[in-house]
Amino acid sequence: MLNHVLYQAPTGLRGDKTADTIVFVISLVVLAGLLLWGLRKRDFRLIGLLIGAGLAGFVEAQLDLLSRIWWASDLPTAYTVFGRPIPTLVLATYSLAIGGGMYLVYRICAAGAKRTDIIRLGVVLMVAESVFEMILMTTSFYKYYGPQPLRVFGFPLYWGAINSVSMVAGGVGVYAYRERLTGRAALLTIAIPPLAFGLDFAVGWPTWDVMNTHASQLTMSLVSLSTIALCGAELYMLSWVVERSTAQTAAPIGSDDVAVRQAQPALSLGRDRVRQAGAGRDDQVAIR
Repeated sequence: MLNHVLYQAPTGLRGDKTADTIVFVISLVVLAGLLLWGLRKRDFRLIGLLIGAGLAGFVEAQLDLLSRIWWASDLPTAYTVFGRPIPTLVLATYSLAIGGGMYLVYRICAAGAKRTDIIRLGVVLMVAESVFEMILMTTSFYKYYGPQPLRVFGFPLYWGAINSVSMVAGGVGVYAYRERLTGRAALLTIAIPPLAFGLDFAVGWPTWDVMNTHASQLTMSLVSLSTIALCGAELYMLSWVVERSTAQTAAPIGSDDVAVRQAQPALSLGRDRVRQAGAGRDDQVAIR
């Protein structure tokens, strides 16, 4: 039986229960407000993203196992996978922070964001998410244990890149399919956050591979730069998606399409005359 444990998890970690209660209650109140606003406005895209992001919280244990994250065991537990207790706080904050972040990205795209705007947005989200986690870690809710690459105030900076690009991917996905995700079909956005979180593995695997070896701190830090580079490449490609999707939406009112529509009556008239001329020749042949 394979027992590959390089570093022991801090199973005795204890979190600030008062802070947990405050953050959890605030998250639930804000979530309830957003859901009610979504129902009132019939904005099923928002509702779908909030629900889907909460469901995406069930991937937390896998990410924690690969990147060495441990949650305080005295917090109320939502589920346990791989022997790792995941608190209910995770599902609430995923729903609010990730789902709300994706919706914000979608609205910015819909407001006419350019490619450069999307890239800047990704960088801003990376910085904001990193600062947020550094503050949250002071509550001892969770800990990045063992050697970690690019750690600042206990937070590995590559995770800020991963989380930010996941939010951008989810928001851009909604924007790209906005014409199909209308009415109740907009509830299909529930699937977008879990799918977007699948990209975490696509960009994080180089770092997590080397973290689960006996590599040096320097090697881990250098390899984690490749994860940040992959996030940058993904962000750059997502900016293309936004540009292309915006262009396709505007295309029906473009000059080329207008010219084609204006030419349609003339083309139809020409085809009718050709048919009539052909029919006349056939009648003459029949009379002869």
